[in-house]
Amino acid sequence: MSQSNGRKKRRVRDVTGSSRPPMKKTTNRILNHFRTVTLKRIAIYAGSVAFAGLVVLLLIIRAFSTDLPSLDQLEIYEPRLITEVLDRDGKLLKEFYTEKRVIVPLDSLSEHLVSAILATEDQRFYKHWGVDPLGILRAALVNISSMSTEQGASTITQQLARNLHLHRRQTLERKIREAITAVQIERTYAKDEILAMYFTQMYFGHGAYGAEAASQLYFSKSAKDLTLPEAAMIVGLLKAPNNYTPIRFPDRAKKRRNVVLSMMYNAGYIDEETYRETSATEIVLGEKVGSNLGTGPYFTEWVRRQLEVMEDEYGFNYYRDGLTVHTTLDSTLQTLAEAAVDSHLTAWQATFERYRVGEYVQDYFAAENRDSLLARGFVERHADLDSILFEKTLDDSATVLAIEAMKDSALVDSIIQERFQVQTAFIAMDPSNGDILAMIGGRDFTKSKFNRAYQATRQPGSVFKPFVYATAVDNGIYGNHRVLNMVQPVLLDDGTWWRPENYDITNRGEYVNLRDALRLSLNNVTVRMVAGDQRVIPIQAVI
Repeated sequence: MSQSNGRKKRRVRDVTGSSRPPMKKTTNRILNHFRTVTLKRIAIYAGSVAFAGLVVLLLIIRAFSTDLPSLDQLEIYEPRLITEVLDRDGKLLKEFYTEKRVIVPLDSLSEHLVSAILATEDQRFYKHWGVDPLGILRAALVNISSMSTEQGASTITQQLARNLHLHRRQTLERKIREAITAVQIERTYAKDEILAMYFTQMYFGHGAYGAEAASQLYFSKSAKDLTLPEAAMIVGLLKAPNNYTPIRFPDRAKKRRNVVLSMMYNAGYIDEETYRETSATEIVLGEKVGSNLGTGPYFTEWVRRQLEVMEDEYGFNYYRDGLTVHTTLDSTLQTLAEAAVDSHLTAWQATFERYRVGEYVQDYFAAENRDSLLARGFVERHADLDSILFEKTLDDSATVLAIEAMKDSALVDSIIQERFQVQTAFIAMDPSNGDILAMIGGRDFTKSKFNRAYQATRQPGSVFKPFVYATAVDNGIYGNHRVLNMVQPVLLDDGTWWRPENYDITNRGEYVNLRDALRLSLNNVTVRMVAGDQRVIPIQAVI
């Protein structure tokens, strides 16, 4: 065996005297050192960025908080309220408002209403602090995946902040201010208080602000009595009240209501069977939907004018301050008066048309060009008669004449409807104290708001005669006193002579006692009593 084979192999060392395995340990120590340094640097950089971001965030909050309402201002919650006009028994006659709003506590609202709001507007309402980061992230992912901006991320508190204090422009500044205000609101109010404020503030269309006003408007019931489909429909209006109103767009309203029901089902507020059954139902509105005339519209408009005059003196705003106005009107008597007038108007109109309209319409034709009357829409509902003549050639001249006659009669009928409607006025008063018990100012308040009961400046005519005779009795002149029944000329202030005549010229020239003169409504005798050579009472005494 050779010497080389018998010797043990020695471990080869480098010039530093270390073996190769220690070389690996050194490399690991170097790598660990670099890792430690890198992690420290990353931590420092991240901390610096976070600190800078926090500083920027604080500066932004400070900059955008300068014009926001303070916490004290947030507590001064004064929404515009409804002024109620009541009759003598406390029954509601009319409401005045720019925003129809009724404040009710949360426990006076239907549970379906609360569930529908939480399901559609803010499912994490009781978990966030005014702003919901998870909701923002979820909305962003949904919008990115659908390439739309339909998914909103504003919480109920943010919506309340926007509705109470901020403008509506879609800007980054508005979003920041909205978020800051939402946090302030959350710090000031409990969750249930915020939800109650939300139900009072939000707009539901047709001037209705708040769930109670919306419930009364659409279903003629209190918000606590709303059924599931009714509550879902009202909540569905929040997305776009004018687009989903059941008054104008019932089909849209139903589709939107079913979307709300679907979200309630997905959120676990209702089961599948309830969702399917409710979605199949139709929307049934209340009996008085869209009506804001109230009882005795001519009277309540007269009351409104009185309030308008009193505003400056007493320092209130009847459209905002929620007044309760007690009046003397008796709504039962008002209803009876309106029914009595309506029952006679048809007969009065027929009599007027039979005896007077013909001459008036002829004068109207003479004063107005026929073509201009047609152009101004007097025969809109008969416009098809014109199209017949343009679309078909009628060889039968008799047929053409018949159609022309129909057009002329339609024109006359339209003029009568527009210009020669019999009007009326009625007022009932308590003679012991002057209380107004009923008032009617015309045949239709929606077509003419002119109140003929107190705005019409016309001569009283024979209605004035009883006052003359009553004054005579007060001055010791009784019913057997005789006055000559003869024309008595009266010199007026402008220098002209007025010569009143009796409607019936019989018995003219005879002496008539006052009792018969009043019974026969004799103009001559009445004038002689106050202005003629037989004057027994001065006109000033009558007035």
